[in-house]
Amino acid sequence: MNPEVPQPSDPADTAARAHALAAPSPGHCSAAGPTAGHAAPAWTEEEYEQEVASMVAEEAPAVFAVVEDRDDRSDGRIAAWVLEFGCRAEAVATDSAVRISAQSARRVLAQYGRQPGVTARLIPAGRADTRPA
Repeated sequence: MNPEVPQPSDPADTAARAHALAAPSPGHCSAAGPTAGHAAPAWTEEEYEQEVASMVAEEAPAVFAVVEDRDDRSDGRIAAWVLEFGCRAEAVATDSAVRISAQSARRVLAQYGRQPGVTARLIPAGRADTRPA
């Protein structure tokens, strides 16, 4: 065992190993990923999977539905789904191949509800309360 190489059971090295795994992600406006030839820290399989699960939970984008409603509330539809990352949002229309890239989900929303008598709103996915976000 090389004493200069931190070992997986070394609690003092936990932060350094977590930093080595957490390369900048799309949620942080960088597409950098693992680098070939980069010396990886020593991980147990369980430690690695825990770090990956934590990274996924922390970096998950917010998901919204763009809902268009008739002003008289007689009808409505989900017009698009939006993934909002830290510095950008990506949307996909539900009834066409239209895709929108914008700085935020609210900027995507501005592209909907433009017809007379129709309004649009963002509803966070999985939220029971459907009032606008």
